[in-house]
Amino acid sequence: MTDPDPRTLVRPYTLTGGRTTASWPPETVVSAVDAIPEPRRPRSAAGTLPDDELRRLAGLVRGPVWLPGDVGFAEELASTYSAVEHRPRVVVGARDSGDVAAAVAFAVERGLPVAVQATGHGAVRPVDDGVLVSTRRMRGVRVDPDARTVTVGAGVVWSEVIAAAGPYGLAPLCGSAPGVGVVGYTLGGGISPLARTFGFTADHVLAAEVVTADGTVRLVDADHEPELFWGLRGGKGNLGVVTTLVLRLFPIATITGGGLFFDGSRAEEVLRAYPRVTAGLTEATTTSLSFSRLGHRTRGGTLPAVHLRVAHLGPGADEALAGLRALGPVLDTVTELPFSAIGTIHDDPTEPADVFKRGLLLADLAPGAVEAIARAVGPDVGEPVASVEIRHLGGAMTRRPEPDNAVGGREATYGVFVVDTHARADRVRRLVEALQPYSTGAAVNFLGTVTESDVVATAWSPGDYRRLAALKGRVDPDEVFRFGYAIPVPEDDGRPPEAAAIVAAARPWRSIAELAAGTRLPLGVVRVLVTDLADAGLVRVHRPGTGADTDQLERVLRGLRRRL
Repeated sequence: MTDPDPRTLVRPYTLTGGRTTASWPPETVVSAVDAIPEPRRPRSAAGTLPDDELRRLAGLVRGPVWLPGDVGFAEELASTYSAVEHRPRVVVGARDSGDVAAAVAFAVERGLPVAVQATGHGAVRPVDDGVLVSTRRMRGVRVDPDARTVTVGAGVVWSEVIAAAGPYGLAPLCGSAPGVGVVGYTLGGGISPLARTFGFTADHVLAAEVVTADGTVRLVDADHEPELFWGLRGGKGNLGVVTTLVLRLFPIATITGGGLFFDGSRAEEVLRAYPRVTAGLTEATTTSLSFSRLGHRTRGGTLPAVHLRVAHLGPGADEALAGLRALGPVLDTVTELPFSAIGTIHDDPTEPADVFKRGLLLADLAPGAVEAIARAVGPDVGEPVASVEIRHLGGAMTRRPEPDNAVGGREATYGVFVVDTHARADRVRRLVEALQPYSTGAAVNFLGTVTESDVVATAWSPGDYRRLAALKGRVDPDEVFRFGYAIPVPEDDGRPPEAAAIVAAARPWRSIAELAAGTRLPLGVVRVLVTDLADAGLVRVHRPGTGADTDQLERVLRGLRRRL
C-alpha cells in the first residue's frame, strides 16, 4: 500500500509553505533541537512604574541612563536622518552587549517593550513607551585583512568601515549614504550601489552577536542556531538586538561612478528611456534614476533634478555606459573614483526630514508603470510628487546565498521609492496605488513611513513571512521588540499539531519510520513535515554515510537492538 499524496489531505501539513513531497529513507534518524529557550513572560504593564524603579537601571549597566527631563535625554534621542520624536520611559546608552542584555532583561521583567537606535535612520514611528537602547557608543571596528572580514559594533556607520578597510585595499558593501548605520541597514537586506555585482549586503554576513528577548547574548552563524541566523539576515529588528556583525569585505580600491544630470524638462523622456538602456547592462553596472525637487540639486527651481546614478566595477566602463550617455546629459560626473568617495554617487541628503515615504518593488518597468510615474514627475504635471527614485535591481541580487537568509524581493527588477511632505502624502499614496498592479512586494528597508502589518508582510514571500513569524513566536513570544517594521506573533507557533507531535517524539531521537508509527501519520506526510521542521531549525536530520551522522546512526541502531 502506498502513502497517500499529501496534497490530497485536508490539513496543510507543511510548516514553511509549499512543499508536498520529500524522499527521506525510513531509517533516517531525526533528533529534536531545543536551542532557543522561551523568554520570561513580563509580569505586568509598566504604566505605574515609578521613576526611582526605572533609575535602578543605572546600577546594572556601564553606560549612561536618562529619564525624560534629564540633561542629555533629548540629545541622545536625536536622529541623524529622521524627524521622528521618540518618547520612551527610559534611555540606556549601551557600551557593550552586557549593557544591552541588562536593559532587555530589566524591561522584560517589568513589562516594558524595547526599542533600539543607532543613527536613527530607520526611525519610522515614535517610541512612545518602554526602554530605548541607544547603541551609538558601540563603535568597535576590527578588520581582518587576511580573512577579508570586518567585525563591527552596533553603533558603527559605513564611513567608519570604509576608512578602516581602505588601507588594506578592501571595501564593504555599504549603502549609498555612508553615514547610515551598518547593522540596521544590513538586517534589512542592504542594497548597495554595487548590489547587482555582489547581491544584498546581508548575503555576506558571516556571524552575528544578538541579545534575544530572554536577555541572553547569543553568537549565531551557519553552525550555531542556524534558524536564528537565517532570520536575522533580512528579518530587520524583529528577533533581538544585534550587537555585533561579521561581514565579508571585497578587494576594491577604485570604482567608476558618478552621475548623469539632465534638464528637468526632459524628465519624462529620460524615464521612458531608462528601461531600455538598463536592459542590456551586465552585473558589473548598478544604476538608479532620481527625480527630485528636494535638496540642493534643484537650486530652488520648480522642475525636478533628473539624476541618473552610476556605479561600475571593473574594465569596460565606457562600453557599459555608452547607452546611458547617449541620452545626452547636460552634466556628466562619471569618472574613476576611490572607493572612499562612493557616497558622492547618490549624493543623498543628510539633514533630518519630516517626510512621508513609501516604497515597492516591480517585476519590470512595464509601460503602465512608466505612465504612472510620468504622471507624477513629468515637467507638465500640476501637482508633482517631491521625489521619486527608481533603482535597477536584479543581477547577483537574484541568487540566494549559502546558507540561505530571510532577505525578500529577489525576483524584482526595479525598486521605486516615493517621498513627499506629510501634507502631500495623498500624492505618494496615489502613485503607489497606481504601481501596485506591477509590484512584486516591497524591500523592508524601503517600506517607508507605513508600518501596518499587512504592508510589512509584503517585504517577504508568504512562506518566508510565516517562517519569520513562527521564529518570532519562539524567540520573542511577548513581542518585546515591537517597534518599527514589526512582525506580529501568530496566535500559535505556526506548527500544525502533527508537526508539534513529531518534535516531541524526536527527543532524543527517532527514525522516520518510528515517527510515522508513533504518530500514526502516513510516511509521506512525516517526510514532508520533517523536511520543513529541519528547514525551520527545530529538528536535525542524520543522514547515513556522512561522518558524524554515521556515528549517530550507529548509536541509534545499538539502541534499537537493545529495545528489540
